[in-house]
Amino acid sequence: ISSEHETRIDVLSSFTGSYATTGSNTFVENQIVSASIDVSGSINADMFELDITETADIHSLNTQFNLDLSGSVTPFIYKTLVLGDGKILVAGRFESIDNHTTNDIARLNVDGTVDTSFTATSIGGGVSAASQYINNFAIESDGKIIAVGNFTSVQGLSRSGVARFTADGTHDTSLTNPAFSSFNEVRDVVIQSDDKIVVVGNFDGGIKRLNTNGTIDTSLVVNDSTGFTNNSFYSVALQTVSSTDYILVDGDFSQWD
Repeated sequence: ISSEHETRIDVLSSFTGSYATTGSNTFVENQIVSASIDVSGSINADMFELDITETADIHSLNTQFNLDLSGSVTPFIYKTLVLGDGKILVAGRFESIDNHTTNDIARLNVDGTVDTSFTATSIGGGVSAASQYINNFAIESDGKIIAVGNFTSVQGLSRSGVARFTADGTHDTSLTNPAFSSFNEVRDVVIQSDDKIVVVGNFDGGIKRLNTNGTIDTSLVVNDSTGFTNNSFYSVALQTVSSTDYILVDGDFSQWD
């Protein structure tokens, strides 16, 4: 039964497609909707499995959040993190936000405007702005930022895809350049409880653990296998099981050791 003000769908086990209506909407029985629902008004729902016993608000886009990347060439955001004060750390491929120069990593205010007190510049090194980028970052226990990606220098110093920044975006030169024997890009990073840094990506071995000063921790030995290459690893995480710490990796490989 459909009218301008109310739509009722009875005995519907599943619905695929787009559903648009206005007014008050009631779904009877347990309804599973796979696609988009555009409702102006209220809808009785239990998350994505719609149920008459629950009511969910249909949220609209916050048009007050303003992220202006128009000054960048083919910009992308690859990583975001909401900080404790509500500000947002973003990283990816861009040269400026709100016409404020900040290369590949920036901090936003809660309304999406750039926080000009955070500025990271001169990231790249022999790589065009359109092809240099930061893939990911992690926050150290002291609040400093470890950023990884496709770049070979920061502020004129050689940095093979790994750099550390202070809370205001200043390059922390105490993290030295990792001595990779071959390097293309670093894709992911995780910080251990002892502040050592585990990185994965397209470089010799595909996975390395760095000491807090950036030197390679040779105690991490990964067994070689014909099942993966230097380019195989895409993501890394930490797991603790029965007081034993493990490093989890994923990527493009089908056998190990």
